Amino acid sequence: NPGNVDNQIALIAGGEKIRGYNALSGQLGFELQVDPGEQINYLAVSKVLDDGSEILVATTSSGRVYAWHGVDEESEQQWQVTDRSDGRDRLANAECVKVASTLDDDLLSSNGWLLLLGDRSGGMAEAILETTNLRILSLVATRNDATAQREYFQAIGQYGHRVSVWDQAAWNPSLISPGIFNALIEVEPTEIAHHDLIRAVAPGYGMIRRAGEESFTVAPPLEGAGSWRHQYANPRNSADTGDQYIGNAAGFQLSWFGGVGPGRMPDRHLRGPAPLVAGPTMIMQGDGVLIGVDPANGTERWQLELPPGTMRYVTPFDAGYASLSEDGTLLCVATSEGIWNVDALNGEVLGNIESQKDGLGWGYVASSGDELFATLLKSTAPRTSQDREVQYQYVNDDYKSARPLVTSRTLVKLAADASVAWEHSAAGVIVNGTIAIDDRRVIFVEARSDTCANHHTDRIPLPMLMEDAFIVCLSKVTGDVVWEQPFVLEGAQNVLYVQLSGDKLVLSTSQSDIENEKAFYFLRVISLTDGSTIHEWSHEHVRSGLFHGEQNHHPVVLSRPDESQLVVAEPFLYDLQSGERLAPGVEDEGWALQRPGHSCGTISAAGNCLFFRAGNPTVLNLSSGEFTALAPTRPGCWINMIPAGGRLLIPEGSASCVCKYSLQTSMGFLPVSREDLESALPVLADVIPGR
Repeated sequence: NPGNVDNQIALIAGGEKIRGYNALSGQLGFELQVDPGEQINYLAVSKVLDDGSEILVATTSSGRVYAWHGVDEESEQQWQVTDRSDGRDRLANAECVKVASTLDDDLLSSNGWLLLLGDRSGGMAEAILETTNLRILSLVATRNDATAQREYFQAIGQYGHRVSVWDQAAWNPSLISPGIFNALIEVEPTEIAHHDLIRAVAPGYGMIRRAGEESFTVAPPLEGAGSWRHQYANPRNSADTGDQYIGNAAGFQLSWFGGVGPGRMPDRHLRGPAPLVAGPTMIMQGDGVLIGVDPANGTERWQLELPPGTMRYVTPFDAGYASLSEDGTLLCVATSEGIWNVDALNGEVLGNIESQKDGLGWGYVASSGDELFATLLKSTAPRTSQDREVQYQYVNDDYKSARPLVTSRTLVKLAADASVAWEHSAAGVIVNGTIAIDDRRVIFVEARSDTCANHHTDRIPLPMLMEDAFIVCLSKVTGDVVWEQPFVLEGAQNVLYVQLSGDKLVLSTSQSDIENEKAFYFLRVISLTDGSTIHEWSHEHVRSGLFHGEQNHHPVVLSRPDESQLVVAEPFLYDLQSGERLAPGVEDEGWALQRPGHSCGTISAAGNCLFFRAGNPTVLNLSSGEFTALAPTRPGCWINMIPAGGRLLIPEGSASCVCKYSLQTSMGFLPVSREDLESALPVLADVIPGR
């Protein structure tokens, strides 16, 4: 049963027998047999039937077909614990067990990867296998030690999927992707420099225990590593993580791939919410589930099913409904039952904040320190339908530029104890996609017309919202109105976004020319000091066609390494201070961002690098003006390229793609300096000729 991970069965046929093993533990559960003399050729399992059972089918060399109907005996099933050690002596001694127990107590998660050095007997590996769920790479000095351990762990059914042993006489750091291990244990003393060992474990939470030491030490964090905690990176909606490592990279090298695939992710056309990354945590927002992943190596830690009616689709016309704490340990998500506080490391629901407003549920959610900001909205406002026909209508409306925006009725600030610190009730509705929060202010657009105030669904087209609109600035501390002013923005038709940067507010919208299939963008920069207009920009998208969402792009407010700030409003770059239009790395006044492939999906960024979907996941380096395709895969249709934690993370987002891309998987990249890119980085000659 694929829906029950704990009870998945691996079926293996040989000769006239079929054996069923627990797919997680490898323990033998049952044995089936066809008639004597038959040879089984192929096995197949049916889909899950209405009663929850499945049918196993076996074809044989004689042409006969056998079938077995499964029964639900899960509660009574006793898996046979098979002893496949062939009478071998146990490897782990008391010291190994003690170290393994200490490791298990100190780990952030029991799932992940461990590197062992000098475990000649295999005892430490065995103790770790019994105590944690870690996968183990063990480096030993001789081929004899490696062979003996391989045979032992193969005999007990653990080799390959839980432990691998390499005979590696000398330390060679080039064999190991930096920062990929959750823990490293030096069993016997080596001469490896400590900084080389630190380089092997995850910054900020990877642990090291050198031979002779009593405890583990934690690797220092990367100073200047960024995070993506909210739908557009942060409550300011900048879509810029500020990650100094990714932002200064000249290139990228693959660190890991695999893990979570497309099966649990929403259809890419529905433009689901962005992944969230902070510290030791990556959260993938699947279709009705949350999935906790280790950003260092892609290991899945946990899965949490959300209540029905929680999953929100079409985020360009909505806002983030989940937020990760700055240290990556706490996740807050608006569900149909309340705001869940979730332990981001293990998926445990720690608490639930129910709505106290009759007829209203939680909508927008953003965390800032110990405070939580959230809106209350009608159940008819967000797009949550699981009906495929309704979802297809979501897609069709998007491509026709007719999709209304999600709005809320009330904005509240919740204290650390979940009490309401202040509440702002709108005179009409609050446009979710315009809520932006910095250290002092809460900004949003409020629509006050009678039509909006009395709207029956609160999913309202933008032209209607603009009939009597105001920009409102609240004090973050008290919730009092600091200032407000009427808001009129020519061309507001499709989307409306607000971003904050220092003392400036950036507003953006778009308009569609249906007849000529062109999108036009309009932007305004406003002073947060006095409300005056600083800059106004308007431009036509260079792409023709509205089929891939060219009219819905979200800008980036980008802080560059040279301390300049850009507004990236595709396809142009604007200097936030001077208002001048710029070109990256080239002297070309007519420069425009021409993606080498599709232009659906919006941009994420850090430093000198812009990331987006083209034909492949692609980066534009603003220093050189060069485009680089990162992998032979298809990224998602909104945001799933996240430059955070010193890594470029691309969790799977291509679900339902039927184009010619055979790999649908998650992956992580590490930054490469210009020096390493030109000299030390190994490159396959047949992939990039001339290097």
